[in-house]
Amino acid sequence: MARNRRLKIKPDAAVYHCISRTINGEKLFGDTEKEVMRKQLRCVADFCGVTVVTFVLMSNHFHVLVHVPEQGGEVADTELVRRFKALTPTPTLAQ
Repeated sequence: MARNRRLKIKPDAAVYHCISRTINGEKLFGDTEKEVMRKQLRCVADFCGVTVVTFVLMSNHFHVLVHVPEQGGEVADTELVRRFKALTPTPTLAQ
């Protein structure tokens, strides 16, 4: 079987379809886990500077369509601090 060529990310804006599955099809995502995953997805997307176009979470896998903007130069220190704070939000009472 021929091996597929690896994806090469280019500096242009692009949209990527990302998938992740659980091992052995284990059903790990219930309602609570899906809500935690949604929050983490938003935080990580904001931290990375990408936009989640759409996503779907199922009990044993998920799909995410992500828009990656064109690479722009350096990121300002204030933006890096804002992104870090977005990645580490204040815990909720449930957490």
